[in-house]
Amino acid sequence: LFDGVVLTGAETTFTFDETRLSLDNLKGNLFGGRMAAGFDLVDANGVTVFSGRVDLANGRLEEIVWKDHGRAVASGEVSAGVELDGRGRSLAAIVSSLSGTGSFTATNGILRRLNPNAFDQIVSAADAGLDLQEDRVRAAFAGHLDSGSLPFKSMEGAFTISSVVLRASTIHTDAHDLDCIASATAE
Repeated sequence: LFDGVVLTGAETTFTFDETRLSLDNLKGNLFGGRMAAGFDLVDANGVTVFSGRVDLANGRLEEIVWKDHGRAVASGEVSAGVELDGRGRSLAAIVSSLSGTGSFTATNGILRRLNPNAFDQIVSAADAGLDLQEDRVRAAFAGHLDSGSLPFKSMEGAFTISSVVLRASTIHTDAHDLDCIASATAE
């Protein structure tokens, strides 16, 4: 998921006994910010139960999001937290069963390839004679949408994770001339 990501300046408390392995107060530098986390693995009659929490403060959004032609699709400062639980008889089973909840806040950022004027531009193109066939309108709108960026003051949302799918049902974005609510799904 995050090729080449390295946690630097890491410190933690590691404890274990016959049925539990714990990493407490795991702290370090990650994604340009400060990460704090804790994890437990507990043996429950042959099934390993995982629980954990990860918090990131003041990270760089551009180090987390995907890149398009080598350029991050978003930038800004981000803080986030997530609580996760999973269980299984193998690492793959634990990962596939992970579920949890979390939230994030990003500030002073830019969403690239998201032109806030795209709708107005497509209306103007239609008024100027754009052929209103669905495929032509879709292609013209995609071109307008990709041609700009949306600077934002803040973006915040809550999300759930279930069966390796992250769903954010309400993402509120406060930008200069735009106040919107969106949703997103990522696998």
